Amino acid sequence: MEHVVRLHVELQPEGSYIGARADLPGIVARGRSIRETLDSAETIVRNLIASAGFAFDPLVVLA
Repeated sequence: MEHVVRLHVELQPEGSYIGARADLPGIVARGRSIRETLDSAETIVRNLIASAGFAFDPLVVLA
């Protein structure tokens, strides 16, 4: 089973990207590109899931 996390990604004035989920506190990722932001968010989500004692594979993070 695939687990999907959708992020709202915005381009910041300085040129970086911010990805976040308002309904999932703690998931705020930043990157120099959208791909880097999504990769960072995936790491954050995996760490949050692992800290709760769960594991989800595969995990997909979408913008």
